[in-house]
Amino acid sequence: MHSMHTNRPARATVALGALATAGTLAAATAPAAAQIPDRGAGIAFQVDDDRLRYGESIDVRGRAADRDEGTLVSLLYRGDTLDDWIELDVDELDGEGRFRLEGENRRRSGETRVVVGRETARAAVNGDGLAPERTSDAVGITIASQLRADEADEATAVRAGGTARVTGRLLPGFEGREVVLEGRDGDGWRTLDRATTREGGRFTVSHLQQRSEAFEVRVRFEEDEINTGWHDTPGRMAFLSRDGASWYGPGFYGRRTACGQTLTGDIKGVAHKTLPCGTRVVFKRGDRTVTARVIDRGPYVGGRQWDLAPAIKQALGYSGDGPVWAAVDR
Repeated sequence: MHSMHTNRPARATVALGALATAGTLAAATAPAAAQIPDRGAGIAFQVDDDRLRYGESIDVRGRAADRDEGTLVSLLYRGDTLDDWIELDVDELDGEGRFRLEGENRRRSGETRVVVGRETARAAVNGDGLAPERTSDAVGITIASQLRADEADEATAVRAGGTARVTGRLLPGFEGREVVLEGRDGDGWRTLDRATTREGGRFTVSHLQQRSEAFEVRVRFEEDEINTGWHDTPGRMAFLSRDGASWYGPGFYGRRTACGQTLTGDIKGVAHKTLPCGTRVVFKRGDRTVTARVIDRGPYVGGRQWDLAPAIKQALGYSGDGPVWAAVDR
């Protein structure tokens, strides 16, 4: 399961130009049309989003005042730790001096500018500097990493005393970047493991635990000089104990369970003597792993901790009486 855990920032609008000063940039929240200078070589543009995830494009639209239709404008970009400008896109001004530019997302956070004229862009890319009268001020672009943890599977459901693992990839795919495995602990998170990325950004984090329980985990990358941080939640780790079990169902279909539900052949539940109704439990048998909730009371035969409803019995490939591996979600 992948999830995205930051809200996209509100659209950032910036007025730029040769006439702009540090004091005038405070007016950036005004509507774009009101920001275009009345005279001179001003360039006003709007960045659709100045905080991006790696892989998202840099989208810019705006207007260059007092420029002829068909004049070329370029979108330039450079990383925070780099000196050279890169040209991302070129567009022609329309009859009202408007343009739209879209740049491929770079690997590093950095800054972007809009310049008028091919000669201005070529000079910047060649390291010959920028002509102020044909160049906007720079706007910072923050690029967050893209962390993808593989979904929970049998590698994250192991016997108590064993080691559960989560693999994934951090993009951009540099080596040696630290990722942290965290487990949900009440209302907060606790660190379980740390690892550094391998070639291509691949990583493996793990946790060994003697106690039987299941809990939510996430993998987090904080930030470095290249990108801001991100995290992903692959699912749950389960450390399983060997428990006695049985199954029930057909003779009780249509009846109300002790937790107030109607028992059917499709309900994904189990019975337990004392656990609160709704408690999540992870079960494993062979190479099959399923999650169920407590819906009823039982079993009332010595040595058995669980009574499996038919849907859970079938999902586990459980043939009858005998042990299962289980972990109660904390």
